[in-house]
Amino acid sequence: MDEDERLKIAAQALDMPPPWSPKIYIEKDRFITGTPLGESTTFYIKAKVEKFADYSQADGLVLKYTLYEV
Repeated sequence: MDEDERLKIAAQALDMPPPWSPKIYIEKDRFITGTPLGESTTFYIKAKVEKFADYSQADGLVLKYTLYEV
C-alpha cells in the first residue's frame, strides 16, 4: 500500500454524513428581541418584573418593577 492509497483511506474515514436537521435561520430582529414577543414577565411573591426588548416600547421602557403590598 503506497502513500496515496493510505491518504485516500484516511480521507474516506474522516468524511462525515450531513446533519439530519436543516440549518436554523433566525431573523436578526427576532434574535435581538430575545423572546417571541419582545417581552418577558417573571412573578415573585410580592413583585412582578417585566423586561422589554430595546426599542420595542414607544417610551423606551426596558424594565418595569411592580411591588405589591400584602
